[in-house]
Amino acid sequence: MSIRRSMGTFLLALVLLGAILPAQSEARRNHAASAAEAAPTLRRILLQARNVPADRSAYAITGRVSDGNGNPLANVILVDSTGRSAWTDTDGQFRLADLPAGAYTITPAKAGYTFSPPSRTVAAPPGAAGQDFTASGAGFRRPVILLPGMGASVNWGCFLYENSCDDPAQWDWTPTARRFYQPLLDRLAAAGYSQDNHYLTVQFYDWRQPLAANVAVLKSTVDALKAATGGAEVDLIGHSMGGLLGRAYVQGNSYGHDVAHLITLGSPHQGAARAYPFWQAAYFYRTDLAERLALSVLLFQTMRRARNPIPVYALRQAVPSFRDILPTTNYLYDERRGDQVKPEAGLVQRNTYLADLNANLASLFDRAEVTTLLGQGLETPARFYVQDRAWWEWPNWDDGKPNWSREPAFMDSQGDGTVTVASAGLPAPADVRSFPGVDHGGLPGNDAAIDALFDVLGIPLASEQLPAPSAALAEPPIIALIADGPVDLTLTDPQGR
Repeated sequence: MSIRRSMGTFLLALVLLGAILPAQSEARRNHAASAAEAAPTLRRILLQARNVPADRSAYAITGRVSDGNGNPLANVILVDSTGRSAWTDTDGQFRLADLPAGAYTITPAKAGYTFSPPSRTVAAPPGAAGQDFTASGAGFRRPVILLPGMGASVNWGCFLYENSCDDPAQWDWTPTARRFYQPLLDRLAAAGYSQDNHYLTVQFYDWRQPLAANVAVLKSTVDALKAATGGAEVDLIGHSMGGLLGRAYVQGNSYGHDVAHLITLGSPHQGAARAYPFWQAAYFYRTDLAERLALSVLLFQTMRRARNPIPVYALRQAVPSFRDILPTTNYLYDERRGDQVKPEAGLVQRNTYLADLNANLASLFDRAEVTTLLGQGLETPARFYVQDRAWWEWPNWDDGKPNWSREPAFMDSQGDGTVTVASAGLPAPADVRSFPGVDHGGLPGNDAAIDALFDVLGIPLASEQLPAPSAALAEPPIIALIADGPVDLTLTDPQGR
């Protein structure tokens, strides 16, 4: 909202000062000494915004306030030497209008910030555009939203008991996933990012559902954080599928032009071949014990609820999001035709959603600064040599059954074990950074990757302030049982208790 003139400016400024400043969290009020010293300046400037009679002349002074990275800064008050004032909008723009002839000194102010230049003097006539200011100081930071990958979060009531899946408060880390993200969470906490001050949010989402179905959840969180912090933009950090969700928001129709940086870690921008056996035949390929248990529970529950005895159909109903990570490039080779490529465009089971996003990469780069962090140097599934399915294997393997005897030929040596380098990267102007020997799950917790992430976001490195490793890093023991029907259960430990 821009405020242009009048007594209403003064009154509204006082109302906003009383309504907004007390609402700031304790962490935001405890700025560095320089920010504290700037606070009286803000009060003095607000008190200058007194009633000034309007003069219907054509003179105006306009400009933009941005941070050190060129991002717009909203809710900055600018007061001229006669007491007229205006606030910057979400694009950082301000306009002082209806100015009579004279010389005006324009001074910006916002708690926690200093400005360069501190003020500008402008003559009217003729008035002037482009009277810009750059903000810096202890208050400069954007909220960070962390988007975990597929399978990293769980809602037990939703998964097991058919309760609602829509309440974000009911989602939490899976027993084994948090340890992969804890080093990043600890580093962000040491840099002053927390849920209490609204500068860090872990955005859990129903990763079983298609990407498009989760965009509204992310947008709601972005809007809430902007309102809570008074900022115009957020930074998104997405691991694996989380990076694709970030892309879906930025490239979507509901985008609010409010993401400064999108950083993806090991995200399959061209899909992941590992998803093929799962989507084609409910075949758990290269999964660890925890993944296999989780997927087995989902499959079992879906088959029971839907009374669908065909696993592949039940699984596609339970986790339709797997279609969104199928490869979008050619990756199947037909043994019946001498290992000729089966064009991806002619396959029965296709990932059209991600293909559409990739066909419009210009919209991604126009709307946010994009960085991709990827692991490399590990054996990673990249292709399949396939045969026709046997008649009894219907409805599995619509596009061909892998010849498992040739599995070594499926692999690419350049990847993170799950996503190839070719898929995890993006073309210029994306900033692509690689980390040799780091696997897919290890990217969020890798020190070098976190350093790179902080560098992109402009967060100072403060290793001396790091807390001790969290106890949550220890992998908890897991017992998983699947039973259909009433059972009597007795657990006995090694001591016979």
